[in-house]
Amino acid sequence: MDGFVVDSEVGLQRKMKMNGSEIWGWHITPLFQRWGAQKQRHTCHATRKYKHRHDSKQQQLFFQASITIIYLHSNYYFHSLPFLIMAPKVPHIFLTGHPSVGKTTIIKGLQTSLQNDTDYNDLVTKGFYTEECRSKGGDRIGFDILYWTPTHQEPRRKALSRMVDRIKKSDPHVGKYLVEIDNVEQFAIASIDTSGTCTGTDSVKNELMIIDEVGKMEMLCPQFLPAVNNLLNENQNPKIKRIVIGTIPTPRYGRVIQGVEEIRGRDDVVVLHVTKANRDELKEVLQNTLKDIFSNKIQEHNVREVLAPFMYTRPIGASSMNGNGKVEPGSGAKNLQSGPCTSDHIATSKACGPLYMESVEPKVLLLGQTASPLPSNKAHSYCERSMWIVLGRMFQMTYKPIKDIETATDNEIETYLNLQRMVLSKGICIWDVFADLHEKTRGKNKRQKKSIENKPNDIDTFLKKHPSIKMVGFIGQKAHAKYKVSETASKVELFTLPSSSPANSRITVDEKVSAWKNAISKCIPDVQYD
Repeated sequence: MDGFVVDSEVGLQRKMKMNGSEIWGWHITPLFQRWGAQKQRHTCHATRKYKHRHDSKQQQLFFQASITIIYLHSNYYFHSLPFLIMAPKVPHIFLTGHPSVGKTTIIKGLQTSLQNDTDYNDLVTKGFYTEECRSKGGDRIGFDILYWTPTHQEPRRKALSRMVDRIKKSDPHVGKYLVEIDNVEQFAIASIDTSGTCTGTDSVKNELMIIDEVGKMEMLCPQFLPAVNNLLNENQNPKIKRIVIGTIPTPRYGRVIQGVEEIRGRDDVVVLHVTKANRDELKEVLQNTLKDIFSNKIQEHNVREVLAPFMYTRPIGASSMNGNGKVEPGSGAKNLQSGPCTSDHIATSKACGPLYMESVEPKVLLLGQTASPLPSNKAHSYCERSMWIVLGRMFQMTYKPIKDIETATDNEIETYLNLQRMVLSKGICIWDVFADLHEKTRGKNKRQKKSIENKPNDIDTFLKKHPSIKMVGFIGQKAHAKYKVSETASKVELFTLPSSSPANSRITVDEKVSAWKNAISKCIPDVQYD
């Protein structure tokens, strides 16, 4: 079907299009065609299965219909349309980050903002969050569960764990804290139970479902993780819009938790990395995104695009950003999407491809001379390059290139990813003139080309694919000299930037920053003021 139009007795008018495996227009009610009788009518009964893809994520859409089709001028019109259609679900959102970085603070802020907004009076909060319990003297003595119910929108408090002097090996505990398993079952699990959602007054309420957190203490209750998975797997009542937002821990002491990794590996889950540098911005973005979701102003693929700058990049099953890790003993980790954990050292002789943010229209392409080798985790591409020293100064960030990603700390990698997101979000993209790799010369500690073929990257095709690029900047005179100008490249402005290499000591880093800013700001004006 291509380009069919529908109309309804209740005044709903919705144009839809079906082309191959894609569907546009999700909200459908029984519709009635009201045109004249000069149309050929054909009856068909169809059960079809469609797939909607975005960023390698896949949602299954089931379209069951018994329809009468009226054909007119190569367009299809629906005479009647009783059917069931399941729209793509908005992804579940989980936050992760180091302890005390602000994950719970963000979630509490989101809930308060939505609860106090009169535009969302039809919203009910369910679920729970955890909070430290302190003595009168200010010492931490344990953790509490604060949970919501449909009838009580102010959170109630129950003990999750308490510090005790002596703990038996058979007692449910994490470190020196004894966990109250019964409270997890009776209050935390009960707060995410949706079995009564479709009855009573709840049937007209949208839901903000909070799970803070999927942690070791909670998972000591055998029923907890199955309850979380049941919630994530549940086919939602079409009358209700439910958003699940939760938190998961980062690996500690070099170990990962199977249950957490399986949640991260789901196609319908987005995991966002909270840091001290981004937490305020992330809170604002999430707040606006949730409001847009509940107001039906945004769809699934748009949600992923908006949240892309905050995505957590640790490989599934690895205990650190650089890909190393071991599975928690006894967790029996399997079915993890990324397969066996591998180190993030350079495992192949492939070169890095162009680096840019898909959700941002590229404006300036920066080209080095020869390529960086592709790391196992593509998010770490180009991290060893000296250009980031200059780019970091441009955006008031201090960055030291990571020479060996395998031995890099989480903080070093996090700093690089934050800088990379900042640069790419401005519309700057990065590549090289040649696809040839570099390696260090043995005696002189200098980089040399591994190949003498001088195989060029297909920059012309990249420029054709992204006509929004108006400027190409070459990092150093050698890169510019080696580039063969194509017909497409001749239509954009070409300029040479001072080499960012420390070997270029004729000018200072500040002078390099000034020259880069002046050139790039011609196409991206706000770079001049960062």
